[in-house]
Amino acid sequence: MKPIDFTNNPVVSRVTEMAKAINEQVGKIHGRRNMFKLEAPQRGDMYFDTENTRGEKIRVRLNAVVPSQELFSVAQELVRSADEPFASREVFPEDTGFHPGSREIAYDVLTDQGEAEAVAIGPATPAVTAADVVIGRKFQPTCKIPQTVTVTRDDMQLLDMRQDRGLSPLVDLMNEKLLTAKKNIERTHDRIVWQGAEIRGVAAGRILGFKDFVSTDSSAYNGNAPTAGKMEAVPNVGGATTWFQKSSELIIADIARALSWVKRNNAYNPDTIVLPPSVTVNALGFRKVTATDPTPLIEWIQRAAKLTLGKEIKIVVSNAMQKGTVSGTTRPMTWLTETGFLVLEADKRYGCIATVEPLTMLAPVTLVDGSIQQMLQIKTAGYQGKHPGAAYVGTGIQLGNNIS
Repeated sequence: MKPIDFTNNPVVSRVTEMAKAINEQVGKIHGRRNMFKLEAPQRGDMYFDTENTRGEKIRVRLNAVVPSQELFSVAQELVRSADEPFASREVFPEDTGFHPGSREIAYDVLTDQGEAEAVAIGPATPAVTAADVVIGRKFQPTCKIPQTVTVTRDDMQLLDMRQDRGLSPLVDLMNEKLLTAKKNIERTHDRIVWQGAEIRGVAAGRILGFKDFVSTDSSAYNGNAPTAGKMEAVPNVGGATTWFQKSSELIIADIARALSWVKRNNAYNPDTIVLPPSVTVNALGFRKVTATDPTPLIEWIQRAAKLTLGKEIKIVVSNAMQKGTVSGTTRPMTWLTETGFLVLEADKRYGCIATVEPLTMLAPVTLVDGSIQQMLQIKTAGYQGKHPGAAYVGTGIQLGNNIS
């Protein structure tokens, strides 16, 4: 049989040029270690000499690598789903000072007693009042949020086959699955920090979230030692309730009301405002202070807060402040029945995320069928509300997901 002449074959030359160009793209996207060692076929040669990823010399048939469809698929980036950011760590400080074996965490609450009095100076000193403290201990259960990933023996054999033919893997399966598990765990952890959760398993109970430390009941948020932060609907002024209906002046009044409540006894100094995304953009970011003052309202609020409170105020945008259900669709991250905003002093002494064990990847295990399984987990006690009175929530600033 007469050997095929590759010298002036326009089809093979074109495929070789395409392979080299795509190979460069593979190097840019996936790193040079994943590039092929391509050599142009010589006269009468029906193979590419190359190496697989283990450094072994292999010979690959020309028709195993020339299909442009296959080569193009290697060079494409993966399209991943767009996920909302998990903002709880931007809002609340985190406490990690717990032993990872803890089944419960606890903290002591001191209540001051006694009031000093002015007494006359002289030989007969009246009875002197005594100072004392009452110590109460509060407990919170812990839980873990685990998830496993598995790569089957068939998956690994497929990857080996592609490598043996000089082809880069389409995707690092184990790495992508681990990233997915990490995202799933962090999403659940973020939701628990905001709204708490029921524990599933033998030691059933409830993990506390921020939601458990705010209330609309005045008996809970009033007094010297409130058991909850204040939550209320923003005032209805002339029929205007939402920030889309209210003027800049009325929005400023709502925020001032929240800041002044947290600052009420001068024990706390608010430094964080948490807002839903559409409200931030439409009602604050793209709104002027007045018709004659073009300053964006959000900038004016930050400047005024710094002058009043003596420090920068942080604005965090989070879906956690959105209404829980809109048009029959439940938002997984939120805990509110009406869209609202949150003002607080974000200080570990007053409230924090209680992380018993940070995200940990356990050792991989080989199953009897040859599959490899790996587990990731976080251990948490949810949210610790040590000083609930350092937070205020105003609701009703938006109707559903409307922007008008």
